[in-house]
Amino acid sequence: MVLCGVFSGVFMGQLLFKKCFADAIRAGTKTTTLRRWGSPRVRAGERLFSPGVGWLLVDSVEPVASLDSLTDADARADGFANVGELKRALRQIYPQAKTDGRNWFKVSFRVDPRVDPTAELLQAVNAALLRRHRAEMSSARRRGANC
Repeated sequence: MVLCGVFSGVFMGQLLFKKCFADAIRAGTKTTTLRRWGSPRVRAGERLFSPGVGWLLVDSVEPVASLDSLTDADARADGFANVGELKRALRQIYPQAKTDGRNWFKVSFRVDPRVDPTAELLQAVNAALLRRHRAEMSSARRRGANC
């Protein structure tokens, strides 16, 4: 699932994963995810936040015509032992896939090594809170409040 998170004026794209994948993503052994969307919700070159993982860089977003076109190599990149295991998991996650009118997309990504994800997120949130506080103080002064 991809969300656009909003926290006190901080906007960030998000790519959500089940908790069981977090260690593999951080270790770099899970580098793709298959998603069911009407149209791509992320773009190559985009930076997304993944709770429990950190910042991710999207390398590519490719349509997948059919799950039958997937290989064992695709499954391993997605954190599964083989394509059969991957397909079973996708059927469980997306039980309505045959009738939902959406398409499969393979998103390739990597953990952004540039920063400590927690520190950067906290810095962005703190900056947004400071801007909000300053705006509130300025508004209070205009109203004649003595603070």
